[in-house]
Amino acid sequence: MTNKEIANQFSMLAKVMDIHGADSFKAKSYANTAFAIDKLPQQIEETGIEYLEGHRGIGKGAINGILEI
Repeated sequence: MTNKEIANQFSMLAKVMDIHGADSFKAKSYANTAFAIDKLPQQIEETGIEYLEGHRGIGKGAINGILEI
């Protein structure tokens, strides 16, 4: 899966959470993660999941979500 596809999944999740009035902090976190992944200079598929550790906007929860995707 490309970074763009992963970012789209997180973005869609954030929008759905907003629509349903879910935890706004978590929805904003997903939106930030989508933005951060979309702006990565390298593809996650090529570099591995370890590449994401320490990137601003991509926390451990997001990394776990990426692994699930």
